[in-house]
Formats: sequence, structure tokens, C-alpha cells
Amino acid sequence: MRKEYFRILAPFTDIADIKLLKNAGADELYCGYITEELTKRWPVAFNTLNRRGEGQNFREFDTFKKATEQANKYNLPVYVAINGLYTPEQYPFLLELVEKVARVEGIKGIIVADLGFLLTLRNNKFNKEIHISVGGTCFNYSTADFFYNLGAKRIVLDRHLTSSEIARIAPTILS
Repeated sequence: MRKEYFRILAPFTDIADIKLLKNAGADELYCGYITEELTKRWPVAFNTLNRRGEGQNFREFDTFKKATEQANKYNLPVYVAINGLYTPEQYPFLLELVEKVARVEGIKGIIVADLGFLLTLRNNKFNKEIHISVGGTCFNYSTADFFYNLGAKRIVLDRHLTSSEIARIAPTILS
């Protein structure tokens, strides 16, 4: 049996992207989803929700749901990026958003960067996978271990790490 060390996680913003990404070798997909309420209340924080810029997030739930269901037909799990840095005042709104998207078939988990929000998810017994975004800044084994002990299943490492630095972190990531 072949052990997988890497999977291709690709961003998508449209239903039409899914088949193209699958054919190009994507193993998993990620996207952002934000509501009008969030963008009106905190325009800067939520317009850059998944760090890809304005216009790169699903804004209508029905479209988001259809896209996720389409990805599921291609056996592509979907993760929702909620990887900005937030204030405790924003956490209840984020939890509501997470609970809504987590009920959609095909959503495997979420991607976060905010340590406080990670703890909030843990305290609220979030039952999907939690991945730490590159914005979570994991540069060593101790940080990786810390995130895993808080419930993170995967950590996205910074592209500036050298192969020897990654090798020192890998025992946590690959276990």
C-alpha cells in the first residue's frame, strides 16, 4: 500500500472549476463562503476571508451548496477557509457560519489561522476536520504539536521553510 504524504488542495470559486481541477489532479478543494451580514458588519475582515481577495468567495448559500455537492460527485472533499484573524466579538458570527456550512454534504472541514477561533471551535465541539492555515504560522515541531493537541488534523506549512526544517516538523504532521 502506498502512503500518501502530499495531496493537491486547490481553490475554487465556481462550479465550472470543479471538473477542470479534478482533471488537473486535484485531490481536495477549498473555498470561502461569506454572508452579506458579515461583509456589512466587518467589510475588511470578511472580504479577505480566505486570503484570496474580494470576489473570491461564495456569497450565496445555494450556489455554495450546489458547488460543494458537485465536488462531492467527483469525490473531492471540500474545506471552507475561514483563515483570517478575528476578534472574540466576531466568533459567534463565525460559529453560526461554520455550523451552517458544516451541514452541507461534502464539507470535510475548515481551514483556520486564528488561535482563538480554533479554541472556540474546540470548546463548541466542532465535529469536522480543522486544518491550520499557513496564516497559523507553524515553523517548528513544537508549534505543530501544539496545534495537533488542540484538535488540528492538518497544518499547511509556509512555503519559505526549507526541506530540512520541514523534516524536523514532519513527525507531527505525518503521524
